[in-house]
Amino acid sequence: MHNCRVAPGRPLTTNAYSHFENYGFLGSFVEQEWLKVISLNVPYYPKMVQYFYNNIVYQRNANGSIHAFKTYVNGVEMRISKNVLAQVLEAPNEGKRINSYTAWNETHFSRTKQIQMVCGLDEEEDAQGRSRSTSNHLTVQARVLRNMLSYNILPKGGHRETITYFDMELLTNLLLDEKVNLTYLIFNHMLTAAESSNRNLPYGMILTLLFEHFSCGFKWRGGVKNLKAGVLYSFIYEKDGH
Repeated sequence: MHNCRVAPGRPLTTNAYSHFENYGFLGSFVEQEWLKVISLNVPYYPKMVQYFYNNIVYQRNANGSIHAFKTYVNGVEMRISKNVLAQVLEAPNEGKRINSYTAWNETHFSRTKQIQMVCGLDEEEDAQGRSRSTSNHLTVQARVLRNMLSYNILPKGGHRETITYFDMELLTNLLLDEKVNLTYLIFNHMLTAAESSNRNLPYGMILTLLFEHFSCGFKWRGGVKNLKAGVLYSFIYEKDGH
């Protein structure tokens, strides 16, 4: 994991706010209480992020499910739970808990409903039988939303063309203004990153907030990084004429 790159996130610019308003997202994210996370713009510390993920030890319930984990950074023990994330991110630990299992089993919406919503298909027949979708199949609104999700909420390495069942489940809920549990998403994505040896390490800037919360100190100040203006969000899709 020490060779993994840190994915810090991409905060919104003033220009992006206007695009969010045009697509109807800004009010939705205020209601979801996600605004702090998608607007976050603080320095991040790659070496500390690596230690955070390398030192994770799970804490399990009697049924084997992970309810929290401990890790150590600069000799400080950090116990991370969904409630701790909710406190630090100022986002409530409530709403639909979406994961790959709920998406695969069509827990919240049928696959046909999901494809209709994210691809802008009017007829149910058009959605039936479609087994694979890419970002080019998405409506402009869904594409903009997924772009933000793939950098800020569920950072991904590599290409982002293929739309997974998980993507469709999450997009459908957000487009319908269904309350989604942000802390649950982030907690589970942290666990996924800790278990993978070839994935980008997510949440560089969110971890800065956690390091401050647990008073870890910033020993590796020489390794501090700030986002360049060029990677700040600007939701302009020239090929779509927007």
